Amino acid sequence: MFLPSVAERHRRAVLLSVGVTVLTLQAVVQFSPLEAVARAVTAPLAQLTMPLAGWVVDRVSPEQSPPEQAPLSADALIQAERAAGQPAAVPGVAWLEVPVGLSQPEAGRLLLAAGTDFGLAKGMPVVYGGQWLGRIGRTGSATAEVELLSGAARRTPAVLDGDRGELLRAVLEGRGGIEQPIVRWLEAKGEPVAASETYYRRGATDPPAYAALDLTLGSLVRVGDPDRGSAAWEVEFLLPAGGEGRVFVAAGAVSDTVIAEPPIQTAAASLALRADGVFGSRLCGLRAASELSASIAMVDGRVLGRVVARRGELLWCSRRAPADWPSSSWVGLDDDAATREDAALRFTRGDQGVPRGLFLGSRMDPAPSPVGELRLLGRVPLSEPDA
Repeated sequence: MFLPSVAERHRRAVLLSVGVTVLTLQAVVQFSPLEAVARAVTAPLAQLTMPLAGWVVDRVSPEQSPPEQAPLSADALIQAERAAGQPAAVPGVAWLEVPVGLSQPEAGRLLLAAGTDFGLAKGMPVVYGGQWLGRIGRTGSATAEVELLSGAARRTPAVLDGDRGELLRAVLEGRGGIEQPIVRWLEAKGEPVAASETYYRRGATDPPAYAALDLTLGSLVRVGDPDRGSAAWEVEFLLPAGGEGRVFVAAGAVSDTVIAEPPIQTAAASLALRADGVFGSRLCGLRAASELSASIAMVDGRVLGRVVARRGELLWCSRRAPADWPSSSWVGLDDDAATREDAALRFTRGDQGVPRGLFLGSRMDPAPSPVGELRLLGRVPLSEPDA
């Protein structure tokens, strides 16, 4: 019997160790060149085996028709946010409705899915309902940044209720992160009233029409120890839940439309494999009708699941019941619910490329079945503003 030499065995052991290490790193880090090679190798094989696997699955476990549900408008959450966030009419001020592409309140900013092409410019006030959020900062042709009231070193003119029945002028200064804005340069006409509301005050460079804006900033809270001379006033600023989806920007003039629509990619899809050989019905395979960067799959207007992998025109979708989605990835819509978790209807919050406001289903619904009209959706990646 032929036995390889010691050097040959060592060479094979080294090559095997290198191969296992590379595959392990690829599973964790996912190197793009190696991923591209793997897709090119496995895509032709998958195109041959998936139709056969789908035929076997349908014979072993026939698909049952899903229960009929009353149709729900796909923009139900959008309409609710629009109704709650529309500010009061002010003479000389037009409100531009702009979708939020990225919400980062901990960083003191929002990234809007519209920019100078929609008429946004630096310094414009940004509000939601009757609450002041901040101002437009850096802008690009298709994106703009909102500098929130809580952003580091962000200063906002304000008026406070005084204990002598007068309004006190002050300036709020954001401190960034999880810190609340602090009251600076308070007018010496008395002390503020604890738990009272603070209101936006027109800045020196703002148009005169902005003086009519009656917008709250947050509630006053006293912190520190007055006996030791370390007391200060903070404002509890909270970003409204609807403000993560869309905000309203004050403008003096508008173009033909005052509503900016978020850019979304969409394409039709067909069912390639209803279940996976390893993960069972938790995964299903879809075939895309056209090339796009899809992040989520829909069936009959309802979210089927996230797209977790792709090989050429074939995609694998993770099916989940509405109750199984992480709490950070959905928002509820139910006026009668005592808490957010009790909300009957659930919609996507909008994260990791998933558009906001897609219908997940009712709280107790089972995982959706991939039977019906299938579509793939994904948000167009947003670039950072220029300056």
